[in-house]
Amino acid sequence: MTPRTALLLPILCLAACGGTAPPAPALPPVTTATASAASGPPAQAAAPLPAWASLYPATRTVDQRDTLFGTEVRDPYRWLEDGKSPEVQAWL
Repeated sequence: MTPRTALLLPILCLAACGGTAPPAPALPPVTTATASAASGPPAQAAAPLPAWASLYPATRTVDQRDTLFGTEVRDPYRWLEDGKSPEVQAWL
């Protein structure tokens, strides 16, 4: 292999694998609306869910917390890790 080929090969590989990822779909902003009964504007009606939201099943969360190297890590979807569980099978 010549030195020129040795330099061009990685560049060609990167060019073939490169590119930009497709843009992620725009998600609606998450807001918390609080309405005061005594004053302020009336609460707005909730916007209808986007079409993609109906594709996903409702997913429950659990209060699972682990301490890793002194840092508390929350794992609310731990129950989904048991792929043989009847509940996970139903969710899938």
